[in-house]
Amino acid sequence: KVIKEVDVFFPNSFSPNGDNINDFFFPVSSSDLIKINHLSIFDRWGANVFNNRNFSVNDPNSGWDGRFKGQALMPGVYIYTAEVGVADQIKKYYGEITIIR
Repeated sequence: KVIKEVDVFFPNSFSPNGDNINDFFFPVSSSDLIKINHLSIFDRWGANVFNNRNFSVNDPNSGWDGRFKGQALMPGVYIYTAEVGVADQIKKYYGEITIIR
């Protein structure tokens, strides 16, 4: 069985300001065969501000809205880690995401 290489894109910024344009941080792919096993986001001090498990790519409602405990977080750089499943393969991703308000 041949598994085609599948790309997952994680944006490097978003603007959760309620204008319905780039209000959520979520992974994007051209394939619906991808499952996000785990997505975590941390602030600059290492505090975990977002977690979600077992969701599909391309779903803004499963992504992060820039809030922690109901409060809008300050603009700045945050770190994400993700574990992504494609068929029987697991890939790990990490990077920076900037909140722009």
